[in-house]
Amino acid sequence: MLPVPPRANLGSKCSDSVLYKDRRYIAYGSLNRVFIYDSNFNYIQKLTVDENQEQVNTLAFSENGKLAVGYENSIIVYIPSEDEQKNVQWNKQELISFSNPKCLDWNINNNEEMLLAGSKTLSIWRNRTIKPKDDGIIKGASNLNETTKEPSNLSETNELESSSLTNTSLSLQENTKSNENEKIYELIWKEESASEVTLVSFSPDGNFFATLSEYDCLVKIWYSRNVVDSDYSSISSEDNNYRFDFLYLSHPRSVISFDWRKTVIKNSKKSNNILLTMCRDNICRLWAQCNDENNNYKFYMCKMIEPFCLPPSLNHTPVSEPKISYVHWIDSREINRAINSNSIIEKRKFQKKWIQKSNDSNNNKIQKELKDIIKDNQDMLFHVSPDGTVVIWGVQNLNAYPLSIPHLVVLIKIPKAFSPSDYNFFRHPILIYNDPASQELNPLCSSPELMVITHNSRGIMNCYEMNLYNIFLSSQEIHFRMIYSWASHQNSITDLICHPNLPYIATFDGKNEIMIWYNNGIQAKKSLDWVTSINVNESNALFEWFTEGPYIYVYQDNKIYIYVITDRAIQNILTYEMNDYPIIYLNTFSKKKSSYLYALSSNNNTLFIWKVQLKEGDYKIDLIYKSAIDLDESGKILKIISLSDFSSAFTYTNIPIGLFGTYTEDQCLRFWHISDEKALINSDEVISENLLVKSVEKKFHDPVVIIKNSKLNTLAIVTQQENNYKLDIFINDIYNVVIKRQFSLILPSKVYDMDWYFTSEGQQFLAISYEKEVHILCRTRKSEENPNYVKWEIFSKIPYPEEDSYEGSEKLIKWLENGTLVYANKSVIYSIDKWVIPQNKDIIEQPKSNLLLSANFKTHRLPLYHPQHLLNYILWGRYNVAKDGLNVLYHYIDLMKKANKQIKNIPSPLWTLFEEENENTVSSSKKYNFLFRTSFEEENTEDENTFTNEKARLLTEYLYQIKLPYINKHEQMTLVGIVNILLWTTEQKMQLDENGMRYLISMKLFTYSRRFISPNAQLNFRDIAWAYNSESQDVLINFCKVSCGEKFLWKDARALGLSFWIRNNNTLRQQIEIIARNQYMNNGENNPYNCLIFYMAMRKLKVIIGLWKNAVWHPERAKMLSFLDHDFSEPRWQKAALKNAFALLSKRRFENAVGFFLLGDRLFDAVNVCLKQLKDVQLAITICRLYEGDDSQVLKDLYINYLLPQAIDNNDRWLANHVFSFLNDKEYTFQSIFAPLESFRSKITSQSYSDLSGFEYFQETKPEDPILLILYQNLKDKYKSLRMPVDVKPYQEKKLIFRAINSYEIMGCPMLSLDLINKYSEILLQSEEEEEKQYHPKEITKSFSFLSKPSISKNNLNSINSGLLDWGSFGTNNNSSMSTNYSTTTTSNYDWLHSNTTSSPGLDWNEYERERKGTITSIDEEPLAKSDDLKSPTNTSTSSLNNKNVYIDQSITLLKWYLGLRAIWDGCNSIANVLEHEYILVESQIFKQFIKKMHNGLKKLSKLINMPIEIINCVLI
Repeated sequence: MLPVPPRANLGSKCSDSVLYKDRRYIAYGSLNRVFIYDSNFNYIQKLTVDENQEQVNTLAFSENGKLAVGYENSIIVYIPSEDEQKNVQWNKQELISFSNPKCLDWNINNNEEMLLAGSKTLSIWRNRTIKPKDDGIIKGASNLNETTKEPSNLSETNELESSSLTNTSLSLQENTKSNENEKIYELIWKEESASEVTLVSFSPDGNFFATLSEYDCLVKIWYSRNVVDSDYSSISSEDNNYRFDFLYLSHPRSVISFDWRKTVIKNSKKSNNILLTMCRDNICRLWAQCNDENNNYKFYMCKMIEPFCLPPSLNHTPVSEPKISYVHWIDSREINRAINSNSIIEKRKFQKKWIQKSNDSNNNKIQKELKDIIKDNQDMLFHVSPDGTVVIWGVQNLNAYPLSIPHLVVLIKIPKAFSPSDYNFFRHPILIYNDPASQELNPLCSSPELMVITHNSRGIMNCYEMNLYNIFLSSQEIHFRMIYSWASHQNSITDLICHPNLPYIATFDGKNEIMIWYNNGIQAKKSLDWVTSINVNESNALFEWFTEGPYIYVYQDNKIYIYVITDRAIQNILTYEMNDYPIIYLNTFSKKKSSYLYALSSNNNTLFIWKVQLKEGDYKIDLIYKSAIDLDESGKILKIISLSDFSSAFTYTNIPIGLFGTYTEDQCLRFWHISDEKALINSDEVISENLLVKSVEKKFHDPVVIIKNSKLNTLAIVTQQENNYKLDIFINDIYNVVIKRQFSLILPSKVYDMDWYFTSEGQQFLAISYEKEVHILCRTRKSEENPNYVKWEIFSKIPYPEEDSYEGSEKLIKWLENGTLVYANKSVIYSIDKWVIPQNKDIIEQPKSNLLLSANFKTHRLPLYHPQHLLNYILWGRYNVAKDGLNVLYHYIDLMKKANKQIKNIPSPLWTLFEEENENTVSSSKKYNFLFRTSFEEENTEDENTFTNEKARLLTEYLYQIKLPYINKHEQMTLVGIVNILLWTTEQKMQLDENGMRYLISMKLFTYSRRFISPNAQLNFRDIAWAYNSESQDVLINFCKVSCGEKFLWKDARALGLSFWIRNNNTLRQQIEIIARNQYMNNGENNPYNCLIFYMAMRKLKVIIGLWKNAVWHPERAKMLSFLDHDFSEPRWQKAALKNAFALLSKRRFENAVGFFLLGDRLFDAVNVCLKQLKDVQLAITICRLYEGDDSQVLKDLYINYLLPQAIDNNDRWLANHVFSFLNDKEYTFQSIFAPLESFRSKITSQSYSDLSGFEYFQETKPEDPILLILYQNLKDKYKSLRMPVDVKPYQEKKLIFRAINSYEIMGCPMLSLDLINKYSEILLQSEEEEEKQYHPKEITKSFSFLSKPSISKNNLNSINSGLLDWGSFGTNNNSSMSTNYSTTTTSNYDWLHSNTTSSPGLDWNEYERERKGTITSIDEEPLAKSDDLKSPTNTSTSSLNNKNVYIDQSITLLKWYLGLRAIWDGCNSIANVLEHEYILVESQIFKQFIKKMHNGLKKLSKLINMPIEIINCVLI
């Protein structure tokens, strides 16, 4: 929508266009402003009158680009000028005083520039800086007397005229400021009129001008005459010698309009002026100039056209009472410009080369036929009847000489080319022109087109596209296409609401009108199309759209009106009287294909719910619920927000109904839901019992300015803190049924509005409206570099257009379902399309870009080949997923590289994500497949579906050559490492358990990274934990030795963490002996110092003495043998050893010093040197375990007072778990996974290591790592197998699972989240009674395996047990009802992490009972509100306690839908990618079967998430 003239000041001509320097410009007046746009409706300029609020009455362009604007008391002339960038701007040239001008026109002929204005007075001004020639309008009479008649029969030329700027001899380089007091335009003639003139127009040759008054039967044709002697007596010395006479064109009834024929040869000696007039008798008359014998001016009626009297063969749609209808000229110059446009010709050539479906002869033939039609019909007329039928006439011999009767030919009649509602737009003068710039913007447009701009009496303007080929030469039905419709409110817009499913928008100006708009989806289109309007009588009217269909309801005058929109018209179908219940909030929802309307009244906060039947011919509204909501003493409701999630947009769901949220005077936000949906929907009587559930209650400290809820129930709240504005984004904690703060941001300025957008890909965007621009925020994907912080970033800033900048006015914004962002600023609505199209010639070569897709790198789900994605699947034991993903990656890259095609996206094998991991069975079945092969194709197919070592080698080569999308260089190198190690490691599954496999993969990737990526690569404690908990440590040790080469040295053992994860002390002693031997023989030195530490730790002094005896080359051999020959059990020699140790420290020989400290039996000092000087914690642990065993007090002190503080300070749960596991503390081993690590600080008994820095190789791991769930499951299974109790509360286990699900979703791995929901569904959906029973079990249940089949919960009747789903009858009919509706996502950062750090991590049954029963109070990282602030609910129906399990169940269902949508979208993108390159990928059998496999995968996914196919189709279409 653009700010076009509202009907309050619409003149007869308030818009005009001009072709200036080969570029089309359009100007129109609106209130006291004039807006100028180019032909593509890009904003150029806004003209206003300084210190004046005069309304624009009329305006007119001259051929040289000047613009005259008629205001209430003046006429202002603007002159165009170019800057250095060739941008055109209009500057004020002169102000002419004139009272209330109604019409204006320019005349530029014979080096004359004149301006004509009509009102009560007719006036003409001449540009005095331009001197006229001796002919023209001033000397017109003498010119006419000199006109000679040519004997030949002349016809108009059909060649394309050049721009009128080229023909005119006027120069715009006028001296406009030579003398400020000197007027540029001088008044040369004026004439009082008996009645007010409403229309004036110069003839194209400039010899005449026509005038018309309202309700006048006479059209005056004015012409200049010679001044005779009788005139001089009345001429004063100050008057100019200009005199005009006129002649009448008489009509039987009043004339409503006239228009000159435009195709006139200027300065021709032939009289060729034709005037078209429209009369109230509904007859169009053509008046031709014909001079008499004395060459006196005469006009005769050469043709009458009755638009509704067509030949019988064409008149199929008679009109009983025809309305007054206009007939318009079609300027043949514009048609010639369209046909001969260079851009059209070039595009036809491009299409011929690109599509190869057209040939030169065919194109030339079409163009020749069209030119022949134009040549035979130099003059065309255009008419639209009330039913939308279009008739185009050709007028032949209209200006032939000698004179002959013109012949009228009906070229074409197009029934219902326009909607009947568009008829009123053609009852006024229209603009028809060629727009080459618009054709350049459309790369597939090879047909000449004309643009038709019309307006109606209400000030609404439409722009249509007329396709000449389709009209004259084609049988296609599309001849006219409306591309723009402009309108405007007369008052500032106060409300803006978008339809949830259809591209309709409704706006309200707060006083008298609701306007309905339509977004037709045209790319790069900045305006909305006006559809219809609804008159409103009061300022507090409410309105909202129904979910299904083009229905809108309006509340005013204490009544509810329901309207339906049909064919650009609106009809009232239902009215409901509210009596004594004034409504403050209205909204709708749909359930089971039924529509419901609900309203909240200010009278006792009463809620009404109606069932509305919206079937054509059978409209009905029935009240089904009426009850007051209990707000206790909360005060007046200040704000109400909608809680409709994305499931509410469909009528097929059984998700509980989230109605609304209330923000009251006590600064508390409450969410309200229907508790018993079944009772509500199935009741035959009006329910008066309270069915509302107050599910969430949140107290705010600062006043809330704006609240917006997304379809995923993500809440954006703006609060005001003095002069600052703060944005808080809250998400729902599924388990605790609370909202928690996820992100906060101090905003730069005042916020006017916000709105959420939920994409079909499952992403969320938040648009924030400021004073001068709109910011769009997206949630960034959790990364490895910053894993502990969920952040929302501004990825786009969109400034308001210059023409729409009104400071201080309300700026409303809304997202449409197609991704278009609509905002309203004062009386203007503007749309921002998500598609960014390259300009002009680049549009063919460059693809369209999507504004929202530009955030994909931050928000998009990780591709399956992303190393982080692959590693997580591998850690969960899903090796086949990784292999299938790499196999598809190899084949795709191989084929695309051979075809020399650029790789932009890579398809993912979605089907493999839903297959069970059973590689042994698969391998055994494949073992004998060769016996049953029937063809080479089957053998080839099997080979292509298997990721082999040869494919891994070739893929590695490709990855060194090609940059993959959506991963950086480091990630691609990591991917190379995974490709190189995956096959070898999976072949070792028979030797290792699952934890051993996890460590082996991490170890092999670590060694690869150190070799090829970064020498500083480290193993972290997550990797070490797998080896520590593995039962295959002996095999792992052998793999470690092999990976390190011939000699296994201490640096290798330290890098692989052997001292941490080898549980058996004897095994550690054996490996250290091997390491000590290798250290001694390293590099052939045979230096005893190299192994001194290890043998001293093992108390093998005799071995050291023997090594020194052999070291005959060593200079210290004699001294060492002499010193070591003493008994170091005696205190004397121990002191001697310590003395030597300190001496070695002073010489910075730290390794030797450690050995002498051990020789002196000072283990603690040896450990200190290892930590402080050598920074080798593993060496300290090793010597402790070797010297005193695993029960060493120094070792325990090292773990508790050094490693535990390191874990707490670095928030490393893996290290904390290792500490308690090694210390055999079963309770804290589990609690280290759940409890805040800060709560374990009380376990620290000494600060002896506080001055030591962290060990060098330490690498921080994620505190909320979802892989912790695997560790927990391993520990749980281990304890159960040993029949040991697992002291973990059920709520803690659920929270851990939810945290892992949420972490994967934020990381961009939605299918992993969905997999966890499926695997842990039984635990997640346990009732509180089942939790209590589980926490006090009577018998131990069998061990859990992640690779087991999905578990089915008795409580999960809807979301898990979904039934079969196929693509023939896709979806399930689920008739069970739910009770509540809640959020679909959780947070990993603000869960229990910020709870009281001083509490003990021990088992607190009081705490457990509080968590188990729950409260309705929201909590986040802020201090809890006092109990006085939130009054406890007294009605059990409003308590969340009895509905908590239902909330969790339904929230999980919504979460599964959301995750499923993200996966489905990725699957559809993969299918589209394969189809796009089908001609390349068809060579591979794997891609021949790709669509079928994806089909099966989507069926499995739909069954898994229990989402009906209707919703999937609605989202994806």
